[in-house]
Amino acid sequence: MIEEFGRTVEDIENKRFSAPPVQVLQQKNPGDKAAFAVHICRNCDARFSCPSFREYVRQTDSGRHGIRKYLDDYGTEFSTEEFIEGNIIE
Repeated sequence: MIEEFGRTVEDIENKRFSAPPVQVLQQKNPGDKAAFAVHICRNCDARFSCPSFREYVRQTDSGRHGIRKYLDDYGTEFSTEEFIEGNIIE
């Protein structure tokens, strides 16, 4: 297990990784009702920048969880400029 973890860390550090396809995220775990995305992606820090997770949400979020509305919300141009200017140290 430690060797496998070490290989995983090395792959991440060397940028050798990719998100599983949406079909994998939709698959149910054996003996469980929840999909891969519920068990794995929900705890991933990169989920909102992951193209597979974003597509999974677009396909499956019926509004019950309300995540979908945040995927493409980058704020208004005014708020973005205001944020940048407000965080510039002079």
